[in-house]
Amino acid sequence: MALASLKLYENNYPENFKVAFIINTPSFFHCLFNMFKPLLSENTCERLKIYGNSGWKEAILEHIDADLLPVTYGGTRTDPDGDPSCPSLVKVINPIPKELYLKNMNTLSEDDENVRKIAVGPRSKCSIHLKVDVPGSTVGWQVECPRYDIKMYLVYAEGTRREMVAKPVTVSCDFGSETGCYLAERTGIYSLVLDNSYSIFRAKQILCKVYVTAYTSKISHVFKTVLSENNNS
Repeated sequence: MALASLKLYENNYPENFKVAFIINTPSFFHCLFNMFKPLLSENTCERLKIYGNSGWKEAILEHIDADLLPVTYGGTRTDPDGDPSCPSLVKVINPIPKELYLKNMNTLSEDDENVRKIAVGPRSKCSIHLKVDVPGSTVGWQVECPRYDIKMYLVYAEGTRREMVAKPVTVSCDFGSETGCYLAERTGIYSLVLDNSYSIFRAKQILCKVYVTAYTSKISHVFKTVLSENNNS
């Protein structure tokens, strides 16, 4: 099916490049490429030029004039400041700073007294219970799974009846912490469920912060003011 789809795509959607040079490849790259070569059309394979550490500069000059090609790639062109790599012409993607990694943002600290550290065993669940005394209060959470992943959802309990009020989401270590909230229109007990029942052997260490923000007349006044402004606009 994959091979048929690839051939269908190649036959009906023209490619935009005339030739592509893959340079500075390791010695084993040719072996890997030969494994996938049958999946590509002959026309596509002819456009791919693969080189190791040598020979590619001369090959590129057969397609691009030397005065248009940066010195770094075998030509004679430089930037006005003499830079042979011509960053004004060739945009190189710089590494993303680690502090901007999503998994390093909005992280919870074990030193925070409001953060709980919970161990959820394999094929197990753990519930954090929150009591809501005032209708219209907000139930909020921030959950982080430093390694692997875990499912979580919010349940409302009324007597023996349990109702899922927030759909399950998967908290992954690749995407930092999961932050959310729910408007609790009913009083009672709400439970944030950490579900590791799908994991047969692996336990999960979870960091989480939960809270209930009570609905007040001051908040009600703000809502009414915003609603009034929206109606008048």
